[in-house]
Amino acid sequence: MAQALKHLGAAFDRADFTEISDKMLDKVKPLIGRYPSSFSNWASLWMEQGKEASVIAVCGPDFREKIKEIRQLNFPRIIYFGSDKPSDLPYLQNRFVEGITLIYFCTGKECKLPTQDTSAIINLLTADC
Repeated sequence: MAQALKHLGAAFDRADFTEISDKMLDKVKPLIGRYPSSFSNWASLWMEQGKEASVIAVCGPDFREKIKEIRQLNFPRIIYFGSDKPSDLPYLQNRFVEGITLIYFCTGKECKLPTQDTSAIINLLTADC
């Protein structure tokens, strides 16, 4: 639930969701070290807390294939958004161009120029890790 709130906070630009997630994590932090196997999902969320997650936003008809290609490399702290039509989600808003698939790499509220080439995004992610 806390991890879902963190991702929803990023998706909808809702700081209150992220704050709730952080408060939930703060409540269980003392237990993580004592019972690590029982709290592995919480530990994963705690590891993400030190660095803001990067976002891959993909808009266009081939968004599923592009996301699948990037996700198979299992980069940490990446949140993926995609759509094959215009969207009002903050990371997808005003990024759709009819007929082509564009990939955006974003950190914080800043996105690099879009590309159609997944290998360019993979290079950026490799340099960022």
